[in-house]
Amino acid sequence: MATETIRPNGNANTLWDIYAYTLIDDVVNSPSSSGDGTKVEADRGDEEEEQQWDFDALSTLTSASSVEVFVRHRGDGVDGDAAVNVKIGGVWQTGQTIAESSYGANYSWVSKTWSGSWSASDFVDFAVGITAPNDIGHGREYQLSVVYAVVTSPDPAAGKPLPFIQAHQRIEDDDATEF
Repeated sequence: MATETIRPNGNANTLWDIYAYTLIDDVVNSPSSSGDGTKVEADRGDEEEEQQWDFDALSTLTSASSVEVFVRHRGDGVDGDAAVNVKIGGVWQTGQTIAESSYGANYSWVSKTWSGSWSASDFVDFAVGITAPNDIGHGREYQLSVVYAVVTSPDPAAGKPLPFIQAHQRIEDDDATEF
């Protein structure tokens, strides 16, 4: 199997208080606990709103069998579950719950996986949506510092350059002259 990591490259909507995809760390991977300190966040006015980000298209894989979305988040004093969803091939999949117990005062990682059979063209408009918890509370925020996706291909050769094959052919005519 081969994998490819893709990251946010645009804001699909602008619902949360602080939403800019440029504030999502673009070099950190799970389980790293470091980052550049930037974040997006939902406050009390953003409860149950789904912030969506566009993502890079696939550049090496030609097919996919699963997508795992990683989120580094925190929500000290925030109640209620959040949710994550993905858009593949122009269709939003079934969202998955991010349990309230997975976040607190410190940042923590959570990941959710979708399985299927897709082509690279299905990832041209790939997007991720995060729905804010339903009870953020006055003076509190639900914060995300990292969101990225790892796409897995069932093809073991996917994502690798094809080997260079050099062929030499000798052509002779009736007079045994080489070309």
